[in-house]
Amino acid sequence: MQPDVKPLEVQVVALDWKWLFFYPEQGIATVNELAAPVDRPIHFKLTASSTMNAFYVPDLAGMIYAMPGMQTELNAVINQPGDYRGMASHYSGSGFSGMTFHFRGLSQTDFERVDQARTTGHALNRASYRNWRRPVSATWCEGFATVESGFLYDRVLNRCVEEGQMCMHQMMAIDAAANSPSGKALRLSLLDDICTTEESVQVVAAMRSHAARFANPLP
Repeated sequence: MQPDVKPLEVQVVALDWKWLFFYPEQGIATVNELAAPVDRPIHFKLTASSTMNAFYVPDLAGMIYAMPGMQTELNAVINQPGDYRGMASHYSGSGFSGMTFHFRGLSQTDFERVDQARTTGHALNRASYRNWRRPVSATWCEGFATVESGFLYDRVLNRCVEEGQMCMHQMMAIDAAANSPSGKALRLSLLDDICTTEESVQVVAAMRSHAARFANPLP
């Protein structure tokens, strides 16, 4: 393995009870199937839709938790081609025992062929994600040729998949802005001031405007 090889980024969402994988570089996604080139580092980013779980491929790397509203990270590499078993290693309800996935270590050429073959798949958007998010076991694999806007993983992580929901990172930026020196100068401190019903619309509007300098909303 060359030291300057760019890692393959894979974004992982633990659903109930199946695994969703995003490949941001390729712009595709898969359910219950994960593939990576041999000897290329893999950088995993993991979260969960609703229930805490744990991601584990015994032949690849150690176990790591996936938690809703949080992101964990794992670096790994597969050195031998082959088909390996991945699993959920943290109990998460009635479908836990069937929450497994296929991990395939491939040559770079074979990995590119897999990538090309997925171009015939469906699109993964908010509507189809909501369907996969339902707490139902799914033992089959599926590929998606495109992912809506490329930001769907970020919306899952920030718990704002539904239209109109405020994302967690925006909410935290508003809280930070309200308690910053400039926020306090605008009397936006939630610790020092009590927001009455009459003032609520004006205060929230001012906080949103102030927070815009700290975080940009997701598309």
